Order: sequence, then C-alpha cells, then structure tokens
Amino acid sequence: MIIHQKQAAIGTALAILAGFPCQTHAQKPQKELVARLHSPTLAAITGKPDNLPLTINECMRIGLSLSRPLEQAAEAAVRASAHTGEAKSALNPTIGTAPGDVYLHDAARLSLGIQGTLPIDISGAIRSAVDRSRFEEIAARLALQRVRNQVILDIQTAFYDALRARALVEVADSNLKTAAERLHDAREKYRAQAVAYFDVVRAETDYANSQKLSIDARSSSALATARLAATLGIQVQTPLNLSDENAIQLPTAAFTAGTKGAVQGGAVPDDAASISAFLQQADTAVQPGAELSAALIKAMKARPELMEADADIAAAQKGVAYARRSQLPTLSVSAGYFNIRSSTGTAINEPEALLNLNVPISDGGTARARVQQARMDVESAKTARRQTEDVISLQVQQAWLNEVQARQQVSVSEQAAIQARTAYGIARVRYNAGVSARAGISPGLEMSDAQSALTLAEQNRVNALYDFNRALALMRWAIADEVMAAGNKK
Repeated sequence: MIIHQKQAAIGTALAILAGFPCQTHAQKPQKELVARLHSPTLAAITGKPDNLPLTINECMRIGLSLSRPLEQAAEAAVRASAHTGEAKSALNPTIGTAPGDVYLHDAARLSLGIQGTLPIDISGAIRSAVDRSRFEEIAARLALQRVRNQVILDIQTAFYDALRARALVEVADSNLKTAAERLHDAREKYRAQAVAYFDVVRAETDYANSQKLSIDARSSSALATARLAATLGIQVQTPLNLSDENAIQLPTAAFTAGTKGAVQGGAVPDDAASISAFLQQADTAVQPGAELSAALIKAMKARPELMEADADIAAAQKGVAYARRSQLPTLSVSAGYFNIRSSTGTAINEPEALLNLNVPISDGGTARARVQQARMDVESAKTARRQTEDVISLQVQQAWLNEVQARQQVSVSEQAAIQARTAYGIARVRYNAGVSARAGISPGLEMSDAQSALTLAEQNRVNALYDFNRALALMRWAIADEVMAAGNKK
C-alpha cells in the first residue's frame, strides 16, 4: 500500500530525530520507485471503492501520508541528522594502511604500514562544529512540524471549500427548480389570460439565469474537488464523496478561541437606537481583548517557526567559535606499525608512535574574515527571528478578526435567510392571488425579485457557515493547535 510506504518514510525520519532505532529497508524494486513518481488514486491508497464517504479526519490522514512538502521536509530532517553524525565522526579515531615501495640504498623496497590516529579536541573547534550541526538538526525537525501544520491547514481549507461548493450546487438546483415551477405557472396563467406576456418573458429569463447558475455551481464544485484531491496528493481526476461528519461547527460561546460581544440574531433594527446599539456591539467585538492576548501568548510558545528561529540563532552563535578554527591549535595521537624488506629479503618491523601538535602562527586573515561572516550570520538570524515574531503576531490577529467577522456573519446571514424565505412565501401568495404590494407592479416581477433575494440569502448563509469553519481552522493553525473539535453536525 502506498500510504504505508509514505508513513514508513516519514516515520523513519521522526524516529531518527527522536533517537529511536528504526528498521531500514533495502533498495525498493523498480516498480515501487516508478510508482512514487506519480500520484496514486484513492482506491490504491485505501483499498476501498472511490464512492465511499470521506470525512475530514480521513482526508487529513491521507493528505499527511502523501504530502510532498511534508516528505521533503522529512528528508531534509534526515539529512540534517546525518550531517550531525558526520560532524561527530571528526572525534573518532581513524585507521589507515599505506602499502607501496620505498627507495632504499639505490633500490625500491616493498613496504607495508598501518597507522591509527585519534584527534584530541583541545581547542573545542570540533565540539563547536558538532553543536552547530545539532542546532541545525533541531531547526530541521521544527521545520518538519511547521510544514505539517501548514499541510493540515491546507487540507482543512480545501475540504471546506469543496463542501461549500457542493452546498452551493444544492442552492442553485433549488433555485432552478423554483424557476421552472414559476415558468410553468406563468405559461398556464398566460394561456388563461390571467397574466400579461411580460410575466412569461420574465419567468423565462429567470429560468435561463438559473440554468447558468446551476452550470457555474457544478463547475466550481468539480474544480474545488480537484483542488482537494491535489492537496491530498492523489490524482486530481479522482471522484471524492465527502462527508461533513464532525467537520461543521456552528458558532457557540464555548469555543476556546471565541470572541466577546458577538452580534446576536433577532429582529431587524428599525430605529436609530437599535442601529446605534448594533454598531456599538459590532465595534466592541473587534476590539482586542483577553481572548486575543491569550491567543498571542499561546502562539508565541507553540509556533514551531519561532523555535526554529531560536535554533538558527544558536547554530549561528556556535558557528562563530568554529570560524576561528584556522587560528586554533590541533593535537592528535598516532600509533602505527610498518614492515619493510631489505635487499637481502630480511624483514624489518618497526612500531611507531607520534604526538602531533600544530600551532598556527598566521593564517593570512582567514579566521578574522570567517568570524566576521559568522557574526553577521548571528545578526541576520536575530533579525529573521524578530521578523518571524511580527509575522506571527499579525497572523494571529488576522485569524482572530476573521473568526469574529465570520461568527457575526453566520448570525446575520441566517436571519437574512429566514426573512428572505418569509418574503418569498408572501410574494408567492400574492402571485397566486394575482395581486402585488404596490399598484401597477406585476405580481410576477415581485415574485422574481423575491426569488433572487432568497437565492442570494441562501448563498450568503452557506458562505458564512464555511467561512466560519475556515476561520476556526486558520485560528487553530495560528496558535499551533491542530486538534480539531468535534463540533456540531450540520
């Protein structure tokens, strides 16, 4: 199964970083290598038919297993771990052999030597290199978590967009059905000479516009589904049957990242005092308060980008000490044994032991230039960390404001939809009775306006609901909280 192969690759990376032993596999067969060069189908991943419902949690599991950016980040983490191992190996002893000929007494003599060398890090240059590699490895591990959080957000966003597009198809189909019924009624009443031909033309126009709306909605739904498939890492032509189980949340006061002063649904304000109270309530809702402060504190503690920046600073600081290596003394102990044959064939065996101490006198300014570069790397890392903190602060505030706005819009859009349905029902009663709200206005025209208003209200209601759920996903990402609450089922 492809999904298990991907999970094993990412799991191997995490196991290496965590210091746990992991099993390595032999070189993959050529067929498996070729299979990794192409995105799989859903059936190839799950082993189930494509038409089975997919929940948001199943989509996240599949997407995390097949994510190309996540796999690249895991590979980078493994490379960083290997680089740390390479730096540590500089402290290990080395053994070498040197077979060859020695020119002795006007003749070449066969010789064989073996020598072992143990470096002694008296200046700490090797330890500085190891420490720098370790911090770079930590940064790579945090980058893996950062990419994982982004992949989760991308999957949730694409999932909600696909559900939104599907709901808008239902709105368009309902509008088309209503327009068809209106057209049928208009034609029947025209034959009975109960309405003017204008009502028939208007109904035909509305029906044609409803057909276009239905076509556009289906195209948008197909495109949103293809984008979700691409985000999951499967073939974009794969049909997806999405389930909104445990995916849709409705605004409640109990949400941990909630807002204060959310605008409540209710009667439409019809006087200056009510309008003033509404505007004051809306202004209060977007004022920074305890909720935003708590979200900022959590983000500063949990966002892997900041921890990654701290690791980059630490690695750069260790690089300053390592930059002085060409001015630092080195010490090593060597022990060996050599064998040489004399001209008469007599073997000469001699052991040897060496204590090598190298004290540089002048490196031509190389160390000074390296140190200057390393110090600038530290300053650049600090500047990048400050910039990252500012970006995170802006992202948290933007996510908070999006949630505030979406929470309010769900309430007012639901109220608007209720009122639009009421207005449409009244307009239909008047249309059937052949009367209108104002003299000289065609009941069919009034009916058409009411239907258009109802369709727009339903679209706004759908958009507000999924904008709210997208805002919740964005807030979870902004504060590095990937746990998805069960929520209310729509």
